[in-house]
Amino acid sequence: LLSIRDFLLKSKNTIKYKKLIGFVSDNYTYVLWRNIVVSWTVKQITFSDIKSFLKIPLVYIAETLIVSKTDALIVQSKVEKHIYSKYFIKSPKIFTLPNGTQFTISKNDLTNLQREGVGLVASFNDTYMKVARWFIANVWINVIKNNPNMKLYLLGKNSDRLLNYVEKEYPSTSYSVVVEKYYENIQDFYLQRLIVVSPIFKNFGLINKTIEAMHCGCIVIGDKGAFNGLEDFKNGTHGYVVEDADEFTKKILSVSEIQDEDIRLRAHDFITESLSWDLNANTILEYLNNFEIKEFKN
Repeated sequence: LLSIRDFLLKSKNTIKYKKLIGFVSDNYTYVLWRNIVVSWTVKQITFSDIKSFLKIPLVYIAETLIVSKTDALIVQSKVEKHIYSKYFIKSPKIFTLPNGTQFTISKNDLTNLQREGVGLVASFNDTYMKVARWFIANVWINVIKNNPNMKLYLLGKNSDRLLNYVEKEYPSTSYSVVVEKYYENIQDFYLQRLIVVSPIFKNFGLINKTIEAMHCGCIVIGDKGAFNGLEDFKNGTHGYVVEDADEFTKKILSVSEIQDEDIRLRAHDFITESLSWDLNANTILEYLNNFEIKEFKN
């Protein structure tokens, strides 16, 4: 969104163009609202949520003005398309083009791997830290009670802060939480994990850690929002959707025992077939070509 703004303010008069296509990862107005909802869901409302609530009207006005200046807008899922189309004035033509993945990985790369433990990937700050604390308190503690040998591997910014929280609040469980080093190539982390948990609750956008883990053959367990944007995703076929902390706990324990090879390979195939940068590029080219044809006829 800020890139579009900067282009309109700084480069519009120096670059010739016929169509301005904007690319947004999320609808920022909706992000602010959903962050408040997530904080409420995990019972951790803070002053930052109040500030977010007060910012919503101003952000909505700014976002409306910026988006209205584009000829087309690329979004990650049908949620953002619906919001822009229904609630934003002068909404442009909107394409739903979810990201591809950054990995080039085949089925052969997924065989004979020694996988272990549960992965949790995030930038552990503000809303994600709240969700991570909820996960520790309501899910992981119960997982360890049932299987003391399980390990939770943390990867991402402020992982140490989350571990400090565990050591302070649940010292007898801290042995089961491991802070991972920085990975030059994050697929090396995913290829070591049997399970990746994706507690999201925000219900918009495309969740990169979900699709990356699935592409690398991990069994992903998450709430409904973890799989947003994956239109043909099937629960129990490509991963597992859970509704609450109790289901989260039970599914982690059962998956760790069964270690279903088929679901891991189906997850990989699903992401490979569903998310394509080439398909996205062709869709944009088709739009531009149609514009050129109409302009020529006029």
